[in-house]
Amino acid sequence: MAEAMSWGLVQRSALDGAHPAWLHDMPRDLVDAARDDPAGRRLLARRLVETAPAIFAGFPAVLPAALAASVWMRHSPVTLDGHALDLGALAFAPLLRRRIARTEVVRMRRVLGVERYARMLADTHASDAPAVAEVAFDDALASDEVLHRLLLDHGRMEWAAHAREVHPAALEWLRLCHAPGAIDVSATGWLGTAATSRTLAFNLMEDGDVRESRHH
Repeated sequence: MAEAMSWGLVQRSALDGAHPAWLHDMPRDLVDAARDDPAGRRLLARRLVETAPAIFAGFPAVLPAALAASVWMRHSPVTLDGHALDLGALAFAPLLRRRIARTEVVRMRRVLGVERYARMLADTHASDAPAVAEVAFDDALASDEVLHRLLLDHGRMEWAAHAREVHPAALEWLRLCHAPGAIDVSATGWLGTAATSRTLAFNLMEDGDVRESRHH
């Protein structure tokens, strides 16, 4: 049975998932060793307090309900890009479903993978994308790399927009688990909280609630 969400779990999750670049003044092997030692973890928390004050600068005994419901903060850091890609693909799903040209379908299946592509075709919960998104999607279909970058970056934006609505600690967690600059803390999206939460919760079940892997 998974451990109940708590401030302690949020802090441990943030320490385990913190991207090494936030601790650039510490050698990587020292960071890894510190994560495995109680005194070392306290040292890391002190180093990260300015970056993530809502998580490490002290917190109340009771976890806010919005954070308690954000079980996606259990995600392993090595799976974050996959979940962001899911969110990006879901946001563009209404546009994706309208594309039937063979070359475009082949590209989307190659970039998303067969299983993710099938899920996006079947998911009808996503809100229609704005006109500006359709222009960006048209341009991105010219290249695997550009399409992947569009969907990944937009997925991160949707996740950040959702995290910002949940609690400052949720947005700090997401930012901390990515390289500096990867998360736009002022990002907006169009998926909405319900679709984002549902997708992230489903992915957590698929992951098996594992947080043992770390950044490479």
